[in-house]
Amino acid sequence: AGDPNLLPWSPLCNHVRMLLKQCIKQHKPTLVMGFGFSMLAFLCAMGSTPVKVFNGRGRGSALSDLRQIPESICMSLGENESFLDAASGDLYRRQSGRADWQKFGNVGLHMAMSTADAEA
Repeated sequence: AGDPNLLPWSPLCNHVRMLLKQCIKQHKPTLVMGFGFSMLAFLCAMGSTPVKVFNGRGRGSALSDLRQIPESICMSLGENESFLDAASGDLYRRQSGRADWQKFGNVGLHMAMSTADAEA
């Protein structure tokens, strides 16, 4: 089933991502479970769009953290670097020449919270 800590946008997953993209492109029946299903959801949601999540060590964080990012970090972000809202799976990027963040996609995955976390 794969390592549950791997994320579909991780550079470590490039080979698996390319293999699954080829299976989809060639209409090859493929059984995926665990990590493979996460990768499938990601590919269906994002297609070939390159994603590099810079917050939460690549795992994303709360949307409220977006406003707390220092301007110096914002100015040094690369073209494909994105902020991931872990609760919803939404990705945000800054447009060149603009100071605000724009939603540009969803990774197809979100952070599942336990009942205790949701009630707190």
